[in-house]
Amino acid sequence: MDFYRNKGLSSLHKLYRFYVLIPTLGCFFAAVASPLNLLLRPDSGSQNVKRPEDLIFWIFLTGSCLLLTGYFWPRTKVCLPRNLLWLLLYLLLAGLSISWAFAADISFKRYGQLIMVVTCITLPIIVTRETNSLISDLFICFALAVCINFAAIFTIPPTKLGFSGIYGQKNHLGLIAALAFLLSLHEVCRGSLGRRLLGVAVLGVAAFLLLASGSKTSLGIAVLAPLLAGLSLSISISFGVSPAGVITYLCALIASVMFITSDIFQFDQDDVLTFMFGDPTFSGRTNIWAFVSDMIERKPLLGWGYQSFWLVGPEAPSVREAPGFVGFMLDAHNGYLDTILQTGFLGLVLLVTLIISSISAAGRLAKTNIYHAWLVFSLLLFTALHNGMESTLVRSGDILWLVFLVAATVGGLTGRVEPKTPV
Repeated sequence: MDFYRNKGLSSLHKLYRFYVLIPTLGCFFAAVASPLNLLLRPDSGSQNVKRPEDLIFWIFLTGSCLLLTGYFWPRTKVCLPRNLLWLLLYLLLAGLSISWAFAADISFKRYGQLIMVVTCITLPIIVTRETNSLISDLFICFALAVCINFAAIFTIPPTKLGFSGIYGQKNHLGLIAALAFLLSLHEVCRGSLGRRLLGVAVLGVAAFLLLASGSKTSLGIAVLAPLLAGLSLSISISFGVSPAGVITYLCALIASVMFITSDIFQFDQDDVLTFMFGDPTFSGRTNIWAFVSDMIERKPLLGWGYQSFWLVGPEAPSVREAPGFVGFMLDAHNGYLDTILQTGFLGLVLLVTLIISSISAAGRLAKTNIYHAWLVFSLLLFTALHNGMESTLVRSGDILWLVFLVAATVGGLTGRVEPKTPV
């Protein structure tokens, strides 16, 4: 039981409750508050420009987080999850990359924002270990997000490609709805009767928005991720093997089955891609990836510097050398290619190791809380698969990066330590 509940709502325990809420507040701001602000005040920026109020919010939240961490850290038994060591190594590499970045000043600013976000998401979870409260709060956060977007159906007309809700594009709404879908599944399976009923309601709204948005990527992965996570955890527990090994085996098995089936029924990769995405170029992504691959070849080991390639001014390589529409892109539409582009293959190794170690940690978590492990595994798989088509890894303001940090940190907490009384 959370110790602040044992003591009543004194000022001290209200501060503790606020400390526990900080990761969720960060997610709520990225998922709801910031997009709503942009929707209501479109003249003060665009969908892709960091606005002053965003920066003010994260500075305030980071300051509050550091102050409360300084108070509660000595009163709890704190142990850094082992999987997050890979995150720290990546952050170190990204920080060093500023020294060779194409646009060092922009890279420095974006790196500072990244450090604030990582601090606000991970530190409260590590110090408090209030995973039950955190996951419940996160569910409410995304329940509010999908309800607001459902209400927006009656006031905001859909785009030509699909309903975008309060966001600038349909894929963003699809992402929010998919995350709400996964959190609702977890709530339906393990909550009280009231929370289960609420979970069913939110699950229905999230599924509706997934369909309304027309985001095939988010819809497909939202269905696939929990199924793969559940199957992998079941095999892992039954045979005592690592879930990371199980998921690797399953992916290899699926690929083999698809290869054999395509040979028997005479359909090729282009046929599959046309069926899934409408065309074999992944909606033009292959043109972007071809250009990015050429740019990676120039600096393969350490990259162009953290967040120092796209949107860094008129002299940027992405503007001067990219063909056609690619010069106007905001990212590579692939998180792994963007990681190599920014921090080279060394950065990719560190980030992939972080994902794999977090999945393995989720397997250890299953020994104490199978439902939390299933949710964490689902969110990690969703992030890993989603970044094959979109770029969200290590992007400070992206909601999927924030949720990934939550999942990786919770997954790394294989045991629960009750905090000492903060007096």
